[in-house]
Amino acid sequence: LLALRAPDIKLPLPEASATGLPEEGAADGVRKLDDSLAQTVFDALKAGATPVKVTQAQRKAIKAFYEDRGFKSVWTSMDGLEPKAREVLEVLQQAAAEGMDGAAYRLPVLAERGSIDAVESDLAALARFDIEMTALALRYSVDASGGVIVPNRLSGYHDLNPPKLAAKTALRRLTEADEPGRYLMSLHPRHPAYAAMRKALAESTQTVEVEDEPEVIPGGPILRPGTTDYRVGMVRARLITLGHLDAGDPEGQDASVEPISQELPVSGTDAPVSGTDGDVDVEAESNFYDRLMVKAVRSFQREAGLSPDGLIGPATLRAFNGERQESFDKTARLRLNMERLRWLPRDFARRTSGR
Repeated sequence: LLALRAPDIKLPLPEASATGLPEEGAADGVRKLDDSLAQTVFDALKAGATPVKVTQAQRKAIKAFYEDRGFKSVWTSMDGLEPKAREVLEVLQQAAAEGMDGAAYRLPVLAERGSIDAVESDLAALARFDIEMTALALRYSVDASGGVIVPNRLSGYHDLNPPKLAAKTALRRLTEADEPGRYLMSLHPRHPAYAAMRKALAESTQTVEVEDEPEVIPGGPILRPGTTDYRVGMVRARLITLGHLDAGDPEGQDASVEPISQELPVSGTDAPVSGTDGDVDVEAESNFYDRLMVKAVRSFQREAGLSPDGLIGPATLRAFNGERQESFDKTARLRLNMERLRWLPRDFARRTSGR
């Protein structure tokens, strides 16, 4: 899907001669500005000092944007980051909460320098921060307003016109906004479905801390209801951990289901084959695939996006072992549907009765 995005171009701006910047080797080859930070911004733009990539149209818009400002910084000053820069940075850092790729909005200069303090202590880093913040805030504006994917490239049957902001408009509104972070958030769909999916995404991405990695359940023959297998005990423990089976139920047993095969005690003794409860084989009962466990397995399969047939085959074992297929991943589905909503108009027409 990423290949369907508009092509990226590295941020070094167009050749200086194209829009009035001095050409390499021409005259002094350097423009002299009174503002030292503006001079550093100019030099960074001319040298292409940032690895951030933008589209051709965005590149031209950024160049014109800084030219019109006399290359004065937007988000930084000689004292460091402006408050509005921190506001926008927080929004960019929370992009994943909107179903977007968080890595696409990370400032390389922050990763390289390691902290905001390190950026603020270096003039060249401040200039890079300013340019990268402008480029990534622009990218976020365009992506939030009309989506990352170009929908009409997905199929010839699509005839969509996402409400994507033009680069020049986005840059102007960002600088005019008293609260640019709030402005960026306002670009996302306002439909109730989007809010519901955003909430579901937050719930689905919550991490659960565990002391140890769960034991991998090995493959083998398909486990069917009524069979006994040591792997059934492993699956039973996993179902209890995941909350699909009640640990309070004595092994979840259901006497109405008879095992297909049962081990017999050794001739001449009443001792169980295994276990320590005398007349009850605890281990065998734990490894028996009973009816209550079938219900729990089906519940897990539905949650994992699998067919809830109660059969524990390769796909179900992969899901138990945390190897879910991307196509069945609930988080991936939510992100894709949030992206689809960005392609649609922000204000849907009201339904009329026709009277």
